[in-house]
Amino acid sequence: MGIFDKFKKKKDNKAEKEHSNEFVSEIIEPVIISDGVSEKYLPYIDEIIPAFVSMLRRLDAVEEKTNEQHSLYAENYDYFMEKYKSLQQEYGDIASELCTDEVLQRGYLSSFGKPTTYGHINKGCELEFIMKSVKQATVIMYNDRDKSYLPTYRFIFKNKENSWRINSVSYRIGDDDSWHLYNI
Repeated sequence: MGIFDKFKKKKDNKAEKEHSNEFVSEIIEPVIISDGVSEKYLPYIDEIIPAFVSMLRRLDAVEEKTNEQHSLYAENYDYFMEKYKSLQQEYGDIASELCTDEVLQRGYLSSFGKPTTYGHINKGCELEFIMKSVKQATVIMYNDRDKSYLPTYRFIFKNKENSWRINSVSYRIGDDDSWHLYNI
């Protein structure tokens, strides 16, 4: 053990403490917006949203772990890539619980920056629930309406074999009216 290893270990512990304190911060539940949804479709909110929020929180936790590992092992690319592949598998396993094969084939865990892709799920974001038929529902995730540079995400759910699955993910930024296909 060299003299620099001792300092690196302290740095690693500090990074772990900062990460754990940040992750334990207060969770603010998302606000569900269902204006314009027919009363006959309102029960689907309870069927779709809890599992969706749970999945996004778990995906966010894996992205946080990936970011932490990247920070700790940025100088050792090969070691980080081993960790990354394992975390990417974990992310994919979580995503596969609610996503169709079409969504999974687009890829996943392609980002591990700050803020995390779906980190706003813990910070009181707005989830707009839209449903016009028993075959499809849409959830739009507004990160922070005051920050137009943050993306808004749209998740289209399809009812496949009595199970609600995310069939499409897209995003837009700011006042852009068009949606751009995205991965989970």
